[in-house]
Amino acid sequence: MKFRHTKFWQHYEKFDKIVGNSSMRCTIDAVIYWKLFQHFTFNKILEIGVYQGLTSGLMLENSNANLIGVDHNLKLDVFNDVFKDFADRATFISSKSQSFDTTETFDFILIDGDHAVDVAYQDIVKFTPLLNQTGILAIDDYNEVLVPKTVHQLRTLGLVPLIQAEQTEFWHYPDQDRSAFLDNLLVDTISQFILLHNIDLHNCTVLKAKTVKAFTDNIQLFDKVLELYDV
Repeated sequence: MKFRHTKFWQHYEKFDKIVGNSSMRCTIDAVIYWKLFQHFTFNKILEIGVYQGLTSGLMLENSNANLIGVDHNLKLDVFNDVFKDFADRATFISSKSQSFDTTETFDFILIDGDHAVDVAYQDIVKFTPLLNQTGILAIDDYNEVLVPKTVHQLRTLGLVPLIQAEQTEFWHYPDQDRSAFLDNLLVDTISQFILLHNIDLHNCTVLKAKTVKAFTDNIQLFDKVLELYDV
């Protein structure tokens, strides 16, 4: 399925605008999520911080995964309308993250809860150990929450950064060879409008994904680019 044909993108503007004219998930990050879920198999997802379920829907419609979403401020009316075809694979729990406990492990974990540094750090410390060895960890708004002690904690747990997008950093275990996926991104059609290049991050070589500000400020313009390049 083309990215622009997903329910996520077709109904993107129904969700609350949080950052400028963008909705909960920055446009560039959404494409990277889409590519990850198109390429890798994630059977179990843990999402800390759900709100309206926009990212939940993106992950669910591009996988066969079961998702557990935790948020003390759930507002799922739009999700239940747009993503009703996938709702049977989603379990949403109204709770603060630090009050939620599980013994399950997950293939994909998104930490996007309270962005206060101490709470974000506690979420990372608590939930990162639940990541399967082949899994991927996504940290939203990394510029706010990846303080030095958090990076140290992630490295202590054995993870290294994989991709840095506009809003999200993706981490994984270094014994997982994802070079073919990264190499394909560099020559993918998305490279025509998303700038992809390697950077040094935390002593690791990481793929950086960013674009011109106009695309994240103007959803209609970004939609035209998706149509132009048939993405």
